[in-house]
This record gives sequence, structure tokens and C-alpha cells, in this order.
Amino acid sequence: RKDYFTRFFDDQAVAAAVFKHVEENNILSTMSYNPSYCSILCMALGPFFVQRHRDPQRVPKTITQLYSYYICNILKNHRREIESPREVLLRLGQMAFAGVAEKKIVFTDGDLIKYNLQPSQFLSGFLVEFLDREDCARSVVYTFPHLTIQEFVAALAQFLIPQSGDILK
Repeated sequence: RKDYFTRFFDDQAVAAAVFKHVEENNILSTMSYNPSYCSILCMALGPFFVQRHRDPQRVPKTITQLYSYYICNILKNHRREIESPREVLLRLGQMAFAGVAEKKIVFTDGDLIKYNLQPSQFLSGFLVEFLDREDCARSVVYTFPHLTIQEFVAALAQFLIPQSGDILK
């Protein structure tokens, strides 16, 4: 586990500080045994340990805080690449919600088109691309880094969409 953190960060002092924070928190420590969570932990926690005047009280300690900062980092780092990050996040959340409802974790270009989404650097922060081979045909498919991220984005969108009746169905 520690090796993942040291490879993720160029600055080994940051890697050590992030890993120490994770180790000191039972919830985050348990998450760190799963490599896909390690990536999420590093991306969400890293900025807190790079800042010179960081506030230790603001460093995420819960999964909800961690995922919130994970989303914020994506929004902050890729904001210029799309016209309306909030609208794209809401459409992505609607696709995630439909996926959760249908027990679907792999999405196709058709799914992106249905929700008026286009592959971009912004979406790559949320979705991982895979090359799918069926018979002789090749196509790209998309998935969230972890099902819990899909569920969080789905819940976030349902909360943010005004008067969304779908959440009660």
C-alpha cells in the first residue's frame, strides 16, 4: 500500500504525509487496501499536503468528504475544458443514476450520446476508458473508477437537479 503512495507523488514528503493521514484514519486505511481506492485517496488528499498554509481540520476524514474533494479537484482542474462543468456533471450524474438503477457499471458511446456527453479530459476525471473487444469488433467503453464513485455522482446529481422526481421512483 505504501508503495502506491510513493509512486503516485513525485514529492516523497507529500507521499509520506498523505499515507500517514490515511493510516491514522480507520475508514481511509481500510479503503487503502483496494488499489482503485488508493488512486482516489491520492487524488483527493494530495492537494491538502502540497499547500503551504493548509488547515489540518479541512483534510477529509470521511468517505463523503473524500469524494466531495475528489469531485471538486476534477471540477477545478478541468474547468476550462468545457463550457458548463455543472451541467456536464449533472448529465453524468443522471447517467450514473440510471446505471445504478439498472445495475450497469459499463457504459458505451451510445450511453454518452443519450445523456449528451462527449469524451473529454473533463469526463476522463470521472470515467475510465477501456478498449472492449467483442468478436472482431473493437469499441471503447467507459466505467467509473469504482462503483462507489458512480453511486456518489448519481446521488449528488439527484440532490442538485431541481425538483427531481426520479429519486422517489
